Amino acid sequence: SNLEQYMDIDNLLRYAAVHIFSVNSDSLSGSMAHNYYLYESDGQLNLLPWDYNLAFGGMGGMGGRDNTDSDSATNIVNSPIDDAWNATEFFDTLLADESYHHAYYSYMEQVADYILNGGFESFYHHTRSLIDSLVETDPTAFYTYDEYLSAVETFYEVVTLRGESIQGQLEGTIPSTDQEQQGSDA
Repeated sequence: SNLEQYMDIDNLLRYAAVHIFSVNSDSLSGSMAHNYYLYESDGQLNLLPWDYNLAFGGMGGMGGRDNTDSDSATNIVNSPIDDAWNATEFFDTLLADESYHHAYYSYMEQVADYILNGGFESFYHHTRSLIDSLVETDPTAFYTYDEYLSAVETFYEVVTLRGESIQGQLEGTIPSTDQEQQGSDA
C-alpha cells in the first residue's frame, strides 16, 4: 500500500516510458516477462534492464493483426503506449494510479520531444560520424557497408516515426491501446 517506500517509483516510470518507446518484447513487457534484474538500493527496489538487441520489433511475432509482413512496421511504429505489458500486471497496476499515469505520460512526452525536436537527430549524426568509417573498413564485418547504411537509415526513420506516433497517442489522434487500434486507420 506504500509503494514509494519500497520502490523508486519515479525511476520505474521513466524506465517504463523509454522501454515502451523501444518496443522490446524480449523483455519485461513481452510474453516471457524476462531480461531484467531487480536490485535494492537504500531499501528501495528498482529495475536493471538488459538485452535490448531485439528492440524495435526485433523479437518477431509483431506481424500485422493478420500476421502479414506489410503491417509489421506499422505495428512497431504505432505500438500502444497504454496497456503495453503482456505478461505482467505490475506496470498496468502501477499506471492505474492517476498521478503515476500522469507522470508516465509526462516522460513519454519528453521522449517524443527529444526525438522530434532535434535531440535524436543530433545524437544520430554524431554517432554516425564516430562509427561510419570504422564500419566501412571493418575486416570482420558480417554485413556490407551498403547494408549498414540501409539499416541505420531505416533505424532513423523508425525512431522518428515512433516519436510521431507517441506524440499522436498522447494527443489522442492515434489510439493508445491495442484494442482501440484494432480496426483504426489513425
